[in-house]
Amino acid sequence: SASASASASASASASTISLDWFIPNDDEEDVYENISARVGDTVNFKWSGNYPHNVFLHPSGDCSEDDAVVLGASSNNGDSSYTFGVDDVGEVTFACDEGYHCEMGQIVTIKVHVLVPSFEEVQQEPSSLPPSQSTPMPMPVPTTTGGSIAGSPSPGSNNQCTEGDDGNIRTRRDWDQIDDAEKQLFIEAIEEAIDRGYYQKFLLYHADSKSAMQSHETCAFILWHRRYLLAVENMLRSLSPKYACLTIPFWNIMEHYKEQNGNMCNSLGNCARVVTDLGGFPTGFDERKYANIEAEGQIFGGRPLTRLVDDNGERGIVRGNLLEVKIPDSCNYDSVINMFHKSESYVDFALSLQRGIHDDVHDEIGGFMPTYSSPADPLFLVWHSFVDLLLFMWEICNVEESEDSFDPFAGSSCTYTTDGAARVFPSINQTSEMWIKSGNSSIVDDPLIGKYFQGIDLTFQGVSLVNQLGENEFNYDHLTPPLQNFLQNPDVCPHGQWYTVTPTLTPPTSPPTKEADQNAFNQWILDIRISLAERYGEDATMLNAQVSFLVCILKGSRMIPSDDFRQSFLDGDLNDPDCNFFLSQVIRDNSPPVSTKDPSSSLPKIIFIDWFIPNDDEDDVYDSISAEVGDTINFKWSGNYAHNVFRHPSGDCSADGATVIGASSNNGDSRYTFTSSDVGKVTFACDEGYHCEMGQIATVSVNDRDPDSAPSLSQSPSHSPIESPSPSNSSSANSSLSKIWYISIQLTIIALVVNT
Repeated sequence: SASASASASASASASTISLDWFIPNDDEEDVYENISARVGDTVNFKWSGNYPHNVFLHPSGDCSEDDAVVLGASSNNGDSSYTFGVDDVGEVTFACDEGYHCEMGQIVTIKVHVLVPSFEEVQQEPSSLPPSQSTPMPMPVPTTTGGSIAGSPSPGSNNQCTEGDDGNIRTRRDWDQIDDAEKQLFIEAIEEAIDRGYYQKFLLYHADSKSAMQSHETCAFILWHRRYLLAVENMLRSLSPKYACLTIPFWNIMEHYKEQNGNMCNSLGNCARVVTDLGGFPTGFDERKYANIEAEGQIFGGRPLTRLVDDNGERGIVRGNLLEVKIPDSCNYDSVINMFHKSESYVDFALSLQRGIHDDVHDEIGGFMPTYSSPADPLFLVWHSFVDLLLFMWEICNVEESEDSFDPFAGSSCTYTTDGAARVFPSINQTSEMWIKSGNSSIVDDPLIGKYFQGIDLTFQGVSLVNQLGENEFNYDHLTPPLQNFLQNPDVCPHGQWYTVTPTLTPPTSPPTKEADQNAFNQWILDIRISLAERYGEDATMLNAQVSFLVCILKGSRMIPSDDFRQSFLDGDLNDPDCNFFLSQVIRDNSPPVSTKDPSSSLPKIIFIDWFIPNDDEDDVYDSISAEVGDTINFKWSGNYAHNVFRHPSGDCSADGATVIGASSNNGDSRYTFTSSDVGKVTFACDEGYHCEMGQIATVSVNDRDPDSAPSLSQSPSHSPIESPSPSNSSSANSSLSKIWYISIQLTIIALVVNT
C-alpha cells in the first residue's frame, strides 16, 4: 500500500510530505489525490523494487512531457525531494516518465498555498506563527506601548517617498483618472503582497469575529478602517523602492451612477471599469472560502488574483453577477452630499455612511464583499479609499484647520452600537484602543505585518485628523466639480474655505479630447436600428446581436462614423475578431459534426466541430475544413471519456510548442478565432492519451478575408481597413462567460440601444 503523509508540527512551520512512489492498482487510483502543501514545505518521493521509476516536474499539469524537469533519475531504488517556493503557489504536478507509468496513474498534482497560517492556527500564541519569508526592510518585532507601537515610523511611511515637492504627503487619486502605468503598479504591488502572504494576513485580522464586531457594529467603524487601510497602504509601499510613493486609489462610484442614470450603461458590471481591472472577467460559478468564511458566486481570478488561493487551495474569489446588478441610488451625488447636510456629529455621519452607500455597495458586489472576509477582494481597498475620502471631506467641513486634536465621539455615546457589541465594548471613547486582533494575538505583535502599525497611536483620537498623522498624512486628488463645489460652499461646509487644493480633473498625461455630440450619436444608433429592422423583421435576437457587434467595433467612440462605414456595416462587410463573438452566437443551428454558414456570406462564421475519436469508417470526418480570418471554430464534446484541444504548430501529433485551447474534461466547449497570423494551415488535436494518433486531429485551411470589406471609422470619404487587436481565444464555456463580460463592459450605451 501507499502512504502520503506530512510530518509537521501543529503550527504553520515547514513540513515534509512523504510519498511512496509506485504505479497504483485499480483500487488505489485515489492514492495521489487531495494532497496540499505550503511554500517552504518539501515533498519526498521514495521507491524501491524490481521496476525502475523516476520523478519529473510537469509544467503541463498532465502526462505531456513538454518542458518537464527531472528531479529524480530512473533507478530501482530512489529518494528525491522538492521544496516549494513562492513561484509554485497554485498547482504543481509530478510524474514518472518511465515507459507509460504516468498514463497508468503514477502522477500527482499538489496544491501549493502561500505560507500563511490558517484561521485555526492564528488562534494560537504569536510564537507559533511563521516568520516572514521575504521581509523588505528587516526590523525587530515591535512591542506595544500603551496602545501604540514604539520605534520609528512604519515601513512605507511618507518619508520613504522622495518624489514631489509637497512635503511627501501621499495623494490618493481616482482609479478612472490614473494612467495605465499607475494601475499596473498598484496591481503588481498587490500580487507581491499575496506572494509574501501579507495580503492574506491582513484579511485574517479583519475577519476575526471580535475585531469585526468593533469595526462594523459600533461607531468605531470608519476610524477603525482608516487605521487598517493606512497599514495596508504602508505595507504595499514598503515592498520595493518602486512602490515607495504608491497610494491606494479611490473608486468614485458616483460618476458611474451618473453614467447609469444617463443610460450610458446599465449595470455595476459595465459601468465601473474597476470591477474587471481588479480581478478580470468571471470564469464560472463556484464557492470559495477565506478565513473560514464561505461565499458563492461568479469566479474572478484575473490579475491581481491569479495566485491568491483560498482555505481549500482553490484560486480566485467570488462576486455576484454584476451585469445584472444596478448601482444603488445611494451612490447619487445628491444622496452623498445630502448625507453631510443631515449629519450633526461624527457619529451621525459614520452611521449614515456605513448603513447607506458603504453597505449598499458591499451588498451589491456580493461574494465576499458583504462578509467579514471582504478584504479578500481587491475592490475592498479602492472602495474603502473612497469611504476615507468622504471622512476626509467631513473633517474639512467640520474641524478648524488650526485644531491639533479632535474628539470624534464628543457629545455622543456611540448610540448605534448593537446590543451584542455593547456587551463586548461597553464604552468607546476617543482614548479607547482599537481591537485589531485575531484570536488572542494583536496585529501589532504580528511578526509579519505588525511593523506597519508603527508610528501611529492605536486610539481612535490618533487617526481622527488627517493633518495630525505625521508621516502617514494623506490628501486626495481628482475631486470632481460637485465635490469641490461642496467644499467651497460655506452654507454646507462651514470650515471648508481653508481647503484650497486645486484638483487635477484629468490625468496630466492625457491630451484634451473633442467632446462627442451624444444626442446626435444616439439618433444615429436609432437610425441604424430602423435599417436593421427592415432587414431582419421581428428577429430581435439577430437585431440586438448586430447592434451589440456595432457598438463593440466602435471601441467606445461616440463620434458618428462615415457613410461608407455605415453602409459596410449594414451590408455585413465588417470584421473584428474581438467582436465577432456576437454574430457567432446567432448563427448556431442543428449542425452535423462539421458545418459552416453559407460561404457566400461576408459575415464571420462559426464552424462547429463534434470532437471525438473517429471510427475506422469516419476517418475523413475532419478533412476539408476551411475558414477565413475572423471565423471561429467551436469544439464540443461530452461522454465517458476526457478530451482536450491543443493547437499544434507541428501540423501533426507532435506536441512541440503546443498551446492549450480547451483543458481536459468529459464535457467541453472550446473556441478559437482565426487571425491574420493563422493564414495557411492550423492544426488542432486532442493530446489526451493517444487520441491524436487515433485520429482526433483536425487541420483547418485558413484564408485571408478581403481587406476592402472593412472601412475605417473615419468621417472622411476615403477609408482604410480597421486595425483590430489580437483576439482573445476562449478555451471553455467559462471563457465564453468572460468574453461576454469583456464585450458588455465596452458597450457603455447598451441600455440605450437595446431598450429604445
